[in-house]
Amino acid sequence: MAMIFFDARACVAPPAEQHAPIDELIASADTIVLAKPTGAVRLSPYRVAYTLEAVSMVSGKAASRFEIIGRPRDGRNKGLAEWNFEDHTAKVFWEDDWAGSVFNHPDCKLYPSFAIGGTYLVFLGDVPHVKGFERIHDASKDQWLKYVQTHARP
Repeated sequence: MAMIFFDARACVAPPAEQHAPIDELIASADTIVLAKPTGAVRLSPYRVAYTLEAVSMVSGKAASRFEIIGRPRDGRNKGLAEWNFEDHTAKVFWEDDWAGSVFNHPDCKLYPSFAIGGTYLVFLGDVPHVKGFERIHDASKDQWLKYVQTHARP
């Protein structure tokens, strides 16, 4: 009789803040910045230090350059890093608190992946959110960017 074992790690109880309703996310955000990733240094097979440069501040205050630890752009997350829910007009983005460009890993943490040279709306804070690292292809059309700019505190 053969026995097969699988690594069954899974995040069974992610922090509620990771998928809070969008108005709660915006209200609780210390800093929201439109930023461009300018560099990436692979720290290990699963960890990358991304350097981002602020393009414009939406709320709060961020350094002109900052670093976020994330995952490499490969496999499943590469597509997520490029997709932006049709300029954030897709119904699922607005109706599903779990719909975002970052997914939950087995350690219950979120690790974003960025395309160098892209533009992202980044929420900086203690607990990342699934909608906290969204790709913005066209700032004049993007509904998520417009919504956040309208609802964020100065």
